[in-house]
Amino acid sequence: MKKLALILISLAVLTSCSNDDDTTPEAIPVTVTLKAVVSGALNNSPVIQYRDASGDLKSETLTVGTWEKSLNVTSGYNLFLKTTGTINGSVEITASAEGEGISFDDSKSSTANVDVDFELEISKTL
Repeated sequence: MKKLALILISLAVLTSCSNDDDTTPEAIPVTVTLKAVVSGALNNSPVIQYRDASGDLKSETLTVGTWEKSLNVTSGYNLFLKTTGTINGSVEITASAEGEGISFDDSKSSTANVDVDFELEISKTL
């Protein structure tokens, strides 16, 4: 009888405890800025690719000048920025992110005074 009472008490204690281990972490708002600055001449179908705020991969033609996107995302976002093509001049890409407890800043560049193929990429899970 004592064993049965002990089992019932143990069962009551175990079922009355709450389990907070199943909660997912709170999503943190993050502002992401993607930028490309190009000078000189571009050839060979230059492209810039990036993930939009929904996480979908987008692709646009890269042109001389400044290209910039600002995105409002949440923590866990897979930041991706990539350029490809041929440059006689310079191309620089930068990606930055700011949010509570999140800070990221990176850049890549390529410079040449003759036609040179380039492939620059920045990626990070925030």
